[in-house]
Amino acid sequence: MLEALGNDGLAAVSKNLSNNDAEISSAYEKRISHIFDAAGIASKRITEELKSDSAVKSILTNDSVFEVLDGLMPGYASLSFGEPTGFSEYLCEKFLSRFDGMCFCKGIASVEDVSLPELFVCIYGETQDNSKPGRERQIALLRNSGASRAFELFAKNLRGVEAYYGDNFQSLCAGVSSGDAKYAIVPIESGSDGRLDGLHRVIERYSLSVLMTCRVRAHDGSVTKFALVGKPSPLVEYDGELKFEFRITFGSADEVINICDAARFFGADVERIDSLSGVFGGRDNSFDFILDVSCADMAGLLTYMSIYYSQFVTVGIYKHITEE
Repeated sequence: MLEALGNDGLAAVSKNLSNNDAEISSAYEKRISHIFDAAGIASKRITEELKSDSAVKSILTNDSVFEVLDGLMPGYASLSFGEPTGFSEYLCEKFLSRFDGMCFCKGIASVEDVSLPELFVCIYGETQDNSKPGRERQIALLRNSGASRAFELFAKNLRGVEAYYGDNFQSLCAGVSSGDAKYAIVPIESGSDGRLDGLHRVIERYSLSVLMTCRVRAHDGSVTKFALVGKPSPLVEYDGELKFEFRITFGSADEVINICDAARFFGADVERIDSLSGVFGGRDNSFDFILDVSCADMAGLLTYMSIYYSQFVTVGIYKHITEE
């Protein structure tokens, strides 16, 4: 069919396509500009009405922020596109509206500079060291080669720590909770069994968080992922890959793709997704996400998660240590 148009016809089609591309690009630029303007207004309104010095911090910590946001969220489903119908309607509702929300949150986060330790405090609150005198540098672990190697890797970063041996993983976590040790080393993933849900539940039972992780290879070639767990504290200043791990339950498993899209939008890589159906609270559509956020806009990502998926539970914002 294109051959029948001839050179002049093809040139005309090419020109029309170029003009259409320019119009579409202009419409998108206008759309994004409006969204960022709305984000700036929302940021100002939040700080003024909540008497806060940071819109991002308020979104992460203050439920009243949703009353302020009500009516300010972008409603650009038909902006520059007319009334959508058919596939166009699907595109606007399923993609463009989510894209708008991501841009809106990125716009809010871009207004201010919130550091990673500040974001950590927003997620966990102010934390205090409850270690007993003389126990401030002790790491509880079991006597085995894997845990010992993990201790060596963590000790390179923490420096000056001492090993404190326990009888089982529950006693290790209980010791950290009671202040008998500062940290504990617990395996959380194995090459053969995958995510070790039972040990994750033990960590959660004692209100501990993952602070660092590393992988240890055994003599038989199997690999185990160990976590340094403790009371929430921002150990994010150490070398290593920055990870953001969280649990979340959806009304529909289809929402998983929305989180993956948002992760990519904010510069994060989806490292692992595990189904937790029937494990936490017996609910379906529960998942554990691990994102590599080493190069991500964490303020924007957490703003988005807090507005659109406030049911997420942080497992840890931590560094993954690799062997040299």
